[in-house]
Amino acid sequence: MIGIPAIWQEKVRLFLCNAFLTIFFIIEPCLAKTVSLEFLDDANFPPNFYFAGTRFNGLSGITYDESLATYHIISDDRARFNPARYYSARISALPEFKVEPTEVVFLKNNANVYYPRASVDFEGIVILENDNLLISNEGNRRQGIPVSLM
Repeated sequence: MIGIPAIWQEKVRLFLCNAFLTIFFIIEPCLAKTVSLEFLDDANFPPNFYFAGTRFNGLSGITYDESLATYHIISDDRARFNPARYYSARISALPEFKVEPTEVVFLKNNANVYYPRASVDFEGIVILENDNLLISNEGNRRQGIPVSLM
């Protein structure tokens, strides 16, 4: 990146990556149809809440899989407590707001092994039209972890 000090290049790259995701996955589809949002409630889990032997914490991004009528929620605990993972869950609003995890899916790298502890920082998850999931990793410049999409 020309004209930008090296120390700021990673921040600019991260900003541009996030800006691209925002524009591509949020703004562009909204231009085609009207979207309205309504806050229903929130769900809080205690720090010691476990599901399927994993610590159900550090939840970050969420997407709805219409074909399976389920939500996918990415954990961004950086693979500290358990391997990098996302959860499938049912969410209901009536008679009370409730989030029920139904499955945990562990994520592996290109070498088909679990990501090493503290080597990823997953933040976002989107389901694509071909039913594949796209997961964003915000990385960590100080630890040499690059920004990436998987």
